[in-house]
Formats: sequence, C-alpha cells, structure tokens
Amino acid sequence: MWEFMNARPHLFVSTYDEGIRRVRSSKGKYALLIESPKNEYVNEREPCDTIKVGRNLDSKGFGIATQLGSPLSNPINLAVLSLTENGELAKLMNRWWYDRTECKLDDRDPTRNELSLSNVAGIFYVLIGGLILAMAVALLEFCYKSHSEASRAKIPLTDAIKAKARLTIGSREYENNRKRETLYQYYASGNQMNQLDSDQVLHSNTHTQV
Repeated sequence: MWEFMNARPHLFVSTYDEGIRRVRSSKGKYALLIESPKNEYVNEREPCDTIKVGRNLDSKGFGIATQLGSPLSNPINLAVLSLTENGELAKLMNRWWYDRTECKLDDRDPTRNELSLSNVAGIFYVLIGGLILAMAVALLEFCYKSHSEASRAKIPLTDAIKAKARLTIGSREYENNRKRETLYQYYASGNQMNQLDSDQVLHSNTHTQV
C-alpha cells in the first residue's frame, strides 16, 4: 500500500479536513487513512455520506503528556485508569459521538454493515447444494447396485432394494454389537487382572503374618 501511495504523490493530503472533503467529492473513488475516533465522529456528522470500511488497522490509545517528574503524572494516570475501569470514558464517547449524532437512522445506507447474512448466504447455498448432490449420488448408486443384484439373482427390484436395506442395517447392528462385546471383554479382563492382583497381595500378606 505504501509503495502504491508513494508512487502517486497526488494521493496525499495535508490535513484531515482536506482528505475528508476529497472523499466526499470523489464519488467513492478515494479513500482516506484516518484515526478511528476522527473517522467515527465525522461519520456521525452531516451530510452523513462517509463510512468506515473494514476493521481498524491496529489499536492505540491517546495519552496526556506532562513534564518529566511532574507531580501531576500519577494523579492523571490514576484518574484515567479509574475512568476507564468504571466505563466513564466509554459513556463520554457515546455521549459526544453517537448520542448527539446528526445522522438519522433512516438516512443511513442499510448496506453499510461490514458483514451480514446476505454476504455469507452463498456459503450455505453451496453446502446445501453439495449435501443434496451427495444424497442424490448415494441414492443412484444404491439403486444401481440393487438393480444389478436383482438382474443377477433374477428377482424383483423391490425385493433386492429391501434385502440390501436390511443388509445395510444389519451390518451396522453387527458392528455395534461387536463394539459392545469388545468393550465388555476389555472391562472383564481388567476386572480379572484387578482380582488377581488383590489375591496376590492377600497371599503375600498372609505369608508375612505367618
């Protein structure tokens, strides 16, 4: 961005006000890099024809400068910290930036939102379309294999479909039963090992007592 701007000196302006006037007169062909508080304040003032595009490039705070070793440094720091913690600074910003806005809600362009449901609706359409396509392919594959088995076994297609559906459901139930049996055997073997260890410890204690 800097190389692009540096190669075109006519893009630079001397003051914020000059840049804001240029933005308003360029009909959307000029953008101004500006501090977010100034940007948000200008956006709330007539003629209400500027917007903030995207997020802030970074986040920095403003400070109050004092002389080195000034007795005012600590009181000012504590006061600013207190105002930040109790939300007074946010209330002041809302009071002077947004509560006293010169732009009515009806005057604002509803398409100014950075991101809305309509912007990401295409993703959901693609996902739903892919899901429907996958289900259609799976159904076609199921019907094709059922037709092939019906032709090979010389039975009606409906009987082949029913048999294949039962086979699919039965295989899933078989896998679930195998998992349950394996889990049960695992716990059973673990309990046997614990019982064996307990018997060995009891036997050892008996010999010690003797």
